[in-house]
Amino acid sequence: MPTRGFVWFLFLSSLCAQTVSTEILGLVTDPTGAVIPGAAVTAKRIATGDVRSTATNETGNYVFPLLEIGGYEVTCSAAGFKTEVVRGIILQLQDKARIDFHMQVGQQVETMEVAGVASLLRTEDATLGSVIESKRVVELPLNGRNFEQLATLMPGVTYGTSRNGVGGTGGTPIPGQTVQIAANGQRDIQQQITLDGVVATEPRINTMSFTPSIEAIDEFKVQSAVYSAEYGMNSGAQVNVAIKSGTNSFHGTLFEFVRNDTFDARGFFLPPNQPKNKLRRNQYGAVASGPIKKDKTFWLFNWDARRERRGTVSSGAAPTLDMRNGDFSELLVPGNRWYPRDANPAVARAIRLPGSSTPFPNNIIPPSLINPVSRNLLTWKDHSPFPGGGFMNYPNVDAQARAAGSSVNVIGTDDLNIDSDQYLTRLDHRFGANDRVFGRYVVVSAVSNSIPLGRVNQVTTQNRSQNLAIGYSKILSATILNDFRYGYNKTHTDFNAPLTNVGFDMRSLGLDFRVAGDNNRTLRPNEEGLPIISVQGFLGINYVREGGQLDNVYVHEFADSVSINRGKHNFKFGGLFIDTTLRAAPGPTCPEASSLSPATSPGFPTPSPNSCWASPPPLRAQKASPPSPPASTSSASTGSMTSRPPPA
Repeated sequence: MPTRGFVWFLFLSSLCAQTVSTEILGLVTDPTGAVIPGAAVTAKRIATGDVRSTATNETGNYVFPLLEIGGYEVTCSAAGFKTEVVRGIILQLQDKARIDFHMQVGQQVETMEVAGVASLLRTEDATLGSVIESKRVVELPLNGRNFEQLATLMPGVTYGTSRNGVGGTGGTPIPGQTVQIAANGQRDIQQQITLDGVVATEPRINTMSFTPSIEAIDEFKVQSAVYSAEYGMNSGAQVNVAIKSGTNSFHGTLFEFVRNDTFDARGFFLPPNQPKNKLRRNQYGAVASGPIKKDKTFWLFNWDARRERRGTVSSGAAPTLDMRNGDFSELLVPGNRWYPRDANPAVARAIRLPGSSTPFPNNIIPPSLINPVSRNLLTWKDHSPFPGGGFMNYPNVDAQARAAGSSVNVIGTDDLNIDSDQYLTRLDHRFGANDRVFGRYVVVSAVSNSIPLGRVNQVTTQNRSQNLAIGYSKILSATILNDFRYGYNKTHTDFNAPLTNVGFDMRSLGLDFRVAGDNNRTLRPNEEGLPIISVQGFLGINYVREGGQLDNVYVHEFADSVSINRGKHNFKFGGLFIDTTLRAAPGPTCPEASSLSPATSPGFPTPSPNSCWASPPPLRAQKASPPSPPASTSSASTGSMTSRPPPA
């Protein structure tokens, strides 16, 4: 549902107090320390030739608010004084660079130059934070090329909980493509990330669901405490990211970064016969920029691609072929691999009908007592991930496991495949001396396919993220500047399980689940699948997340601010309007349909009144007798059969 917010911020300060933009400011005095009003001051951005001009006011102060980051030179001239030029000024994101001039008596044609400016103590801003400049962004090694890793170089900043490590495999919706950080004890959901001054996070879980290319980032800043009034909507880290703009020179770069297990050393703790984990990660692309019209119009284009294939060795236990047919005679053998410490398995592990004291001969359940639904779950061919049919893993090293006395009879890999393409473009233009506009658009299309060893639990995630920024700055006078920005952020995420949207119908298996809260209707194609069936000690059916979930999040942001310089004070006030819309189609979220533990076997429980299912499943397993942890249970009254070997 749509939500809207409107915020006004008003900020007053003396020149030595807190201000809220990237700017150059200072004081102009004569040799005696008296202020010089009316002195002409210009600030020139070297890369683009952009020149801003102003004059000192009656108190001798000047300010250039809302400047682009980069290298500058500032010139000051006044009648009866030598002209002074300060070169080599590097203006970083959210910097308030103070450049004071102490004019010397002489002719204006005489020029005094300062070749560089030493690092100055920040007296204009009380914000706690640090800037990661372009050199560190580009040159420091990053595993996965996510700039989020650089943020942790700052004091008090850590990864967010959804990041799940630095190996490029964590994060939602696309692993390695999420930006989420926490600062100074604040939760990561309290973060706020802007890209070129507009919103870049989606409000559902408050993450940045895409990662701008390292080659396209000019610099970024993380503010961790004492924020200005503009950042009053979130109490956590405030991350401001600036994308590069074109300049008067053409620039182009082709790049490719490779990680491959061929280059990796063998893991120290890997068994001798176990291969290295599979890793094939290629990240490549191009960035180019330049002028359309010198000193006026500039462009930038970036393409960043990611192709990743991972395979991590995994193992588990699956019902043997005999067990799948109702033969549990192996459980009666003393010291068997399923119950190696049971002193009397012939009695404790015998399978009986509920209420009967007579065990099945040789622990074999007659085929007539195996419920058709249970048989279907083990043998069904349609949309099964296994050549032999069914939805539970088949053992592939059972002979070796039996010889070793182990219940681990399935060995394979947990696989992760990711394909992503990101396109970014930016255009900057200056209309005369007082009007500047820019537009920037980024779109990312990515697919993540997570394929665990339990193949039925596979989840395919499709994500498309878009972010648009438009800005217009108008210099109304030497002391008044207006800045307007519009931001649009859209995130489309579709989670699909193997049985969603493929024509599968669980009712064909004999399972008739319905949605109680929607007129007891049957499941839609995007809701289809199997109930979660957890069997302790076995690879069961247990989706990491619900297949069929669809999220569309739209954020529109309008912001306008006015900066005014009066005497020794700078004023900035403005407003921010945010419109957020969430359209979601959640997948089925229900209690576990079957959860078999060593002590109990509740089977498929009857749903509670809060369950999403209207009618209970047709299966109900019952405790075995005697009450010791059963290896399997059978019910003549319902005809159900479930089995559970505990860990060896």
